[in-house]
This record gives sequence, C-alpha cells and structure tokens, in this order.
Amino acid sequence: MENMPPAANGEKEEAKSAFAEALADGFAGFKAEFDRNSASFHGGDPTAVPLGGGRLPAALAGENPDWMSLPIAPLTIEDSYGPEHEKLVAAREKLGQIKKSLSVLSPPIEAIMRLQKEMEQLEEGDEEGKTSVQSRLNGEATKRSGIMECVILARDAIQNPKFHREVKPVVNEILDRATQPFTDKTSFGEFCMKIQRCTQVVFRLQGELLQEIKKIKKERAQRDADKDED
Repeated sequence: MENMPPAANGEKEEAKSAFAEALADGFAGFKAEFDRNSASFHGGDPTAVPLGGGRLPAALAGENPDWMSLPIAPLTIEDSYGPEHEKLVAAREKLGQIKKSLSVLSPPIEAIMRLQKEMEQLEEGDEEGKTSVQSRLNGEATKRSGIMECVILARDAIQNPKFHREVKPVVNEILDRATQPFTDKTSFGEFCMKIQRCTQVVFRLQGELLQEIKKIKKERAQRDADKDED
C-alpha cells in the first residue's frame, strides 16, 4: 500500500488532535456539572431538585406540570438475553471506548515533547516566552490526563476474564508510560507501536465477544422455536 502524502498525514494528525481535545474538554465539562464549586453545576441552575414527587423540576415539566394526573403508561419490558449477554455487550462497548481513546493519546504527548524542547531552547531571560510555552504545556497535559481518565474508567468497568488476561496488562503499561518523559523520537515511536498493538488486540477481542453475543441470541431463538413447536 502506498504511503499517504505529507498533507494527508498532517490532516489526519490534526483530526486526531481535535478529537483528543474534544474528548478531554467533554470529560472536564461532565465533571464540572457535578462540582458544587463550578459555575456549570447542575447546568448553572442553583435550584435544588425537588424531592418527594410533589413537583417536577422546571426542565422536566414540559406541557404537563401536573404529572400525577396523567394516565399511567403501560410497562414495556425489553427482551433480555440474561446477565451473561449483558456483561458481554457492556464489555464490548467499553472496549470500543478504550480503543477510541488510545487512538488519540499520542498527539498531546507528541506536543508535550515538542514544547519541552522549545522550552529548553528559550533564552535565559525570556520569561514571557517561558510563560507562553508553559501555558501550552499545561493545556496538552490536561488533554492527556482527560484521555487517560476515559481509558481508566472504561478499563475498570469491564468484567471479562479474557480482557483481564490479554488486554488490561498492556493498557496499564501504556498508561504508566504515557506520563513518563520521552527522550527521543525512537522511544516515542515504540510507545506508538505499543498503542497500535494494543488496539489490534482490543479489536480482536471485540470480535470474539460479538460471536459470543450472537451465539447466546441464536441459542435463545432456538429454544423459543422449540417451545412453539411443543
């Protein structure tokens, strides 16, 4: 396969960096909604949520604030394939989150490397330049932390033996290495290769989990068909 032209590679890295920034900003915004010291707490509305069921919050009232007078809707029971099926579906979803997050982890780390080198090359008395570079360093470090936090949350939510054996140790290695300094492009390249290998293992495991999910559904369908025949 032919190599992509430099312009295409640049656009791809810009897209990754933009996604990484959006991911980190989104996670920070989500956390702020639950921080009482943040202006975004409860979406900026300081009104306490009413308890006891006597009154709906204004955002939920809609056209029928007197919700207790509304007719009771019939319950809709979703078809369940059992707890094992639910665990497999949840694990596969979290694996997808890990894969997506890891795919955008390297751009902020590469930016940190570049800015650290830029900081070293500044003249001794260039305080304004140091302040500017440090501000950008902090921003990239925040992106990196946000992405790593997304990986950790997904990792800790997965309950699957094969994941714990084959994927979790590699994910932990990546997270540990991500916060350590990279002295040259070779060490950074090795880190990127580790991420690539990890995402390949995640992709394979996702496929295996999908086959297990399909098997459970197929067995359920066969049991239902047998019952109908009886």
